[in-house]
Amino acid sequence: MSDPRDRDDRRGGGWARADGFDVRRLDTRLGDALRKFARQEIPLFAAPQGFGDDEDLDDGEGGPGLLNPNEPETFQRLAVNLALHRLDVPAVSYEEAFIEDAEAHFSIEAAALEAEEASVAEIPGARPLRPRLMMVRALMADVAPLEEIEQFGRDAQALVTRDPEEIMARTVDLGRISLLFSSMRGAPRPAGQLFQPQIDLVFIFCGEWRRTPRSDAALAVRLSDLRAALPGADIRFQIWGQEELIRAYERVALAATGVLRDVRLMPLPHIQTDTGLADGWIGYAPASSIAKLILAPDGLPDPRLFYDNVRHYLGENARLTPGAAGLTGPRTP
Repeated sequence: MSDPRDRDDRRGGGWARADGFDVRRLDTRLGDALRKFARQEIPLFAAPQGFGDDEDLDDGEGGPGLLNPNEPETFQRLAVNLALHRLDVPAVSYEEAFIEDAEAHFSIEAAALEAEEASVAEIPGARPLRPRLMMVRALMADVAPLEEIEQFGRDAQALVTRDPEEIMARTVDLGRISLLFSSMRGAPRPAGQLFQPQIDLVFIFCGEWRRTPRSDAALAVRLSDLRAALPGADIRFQIWGQEELIRAYERVALAATGVLRDVRLMPLPHIQTDTGLADGWIGYAPASSIAKLILAPDGLPDPRLFYDNVRHYLGENARLTPGAAGLTGPRTP
């Protein structure tokens, strides 16, 4: 069987082009998302400065810094952004996740590794490192060939099991991730304690995913191989079609902040400081109001609440300092 990548037009970050697909066949909601993304009208996904200067990106819909919504690479970038956002990757910009030098070597358009930088051995009593590795493959086609899904799974396994130097020789971008992942895998840990990363694989296309006994068997084989290679890993392999992309897009519109209702604030005595008087407050609210604030649309607690540090969620470059005042509504007498 020939390698499916031989049939694709290789551009920029991988092999996302599928000739013959007409974007007008997309669901109107997804088409609207694609046009807004191309015009930089999705604030969360606004490209960093200089992104529109890339000569590989066609600004055919007019103007510097704009993308052409009819180009497969624009769909690819939107799909990757939606996947990484849905997986709650804490990043100010997702552009760094794109793999620009994989070419024909790996069917991975984007990868992100969320991990602590310090080794367990350097922090006495520290908990074991539990990295999160996310890999995404986006195909602008209304069918998802099973051989391409399987190839994506094999490439993902290669990334986490092969010698990082071998990966680096083919792609520096993925090589760096492989090297860091390998170093964490080899970090000292208590006897009998397994390396326990969380690994998410997301294969995206434009059609409707229909499970079959053959596809279930193929995915089971890929997951079995990955779990055998990493016995302590929590591994998930998702296939997304248009409906999953639309749900992910709807989630983007949800506010990342909320308003805590029915807050009661009690003033504390003034405190004299070197710069003058300082005010203090103690606030409380009904448990029912707190429950409304922390629940996601599916009725479960919003997982974004459980980052160890709020700056972890906001990203390294954020200069925001959220505080109690930012969470409350109008003060109640």
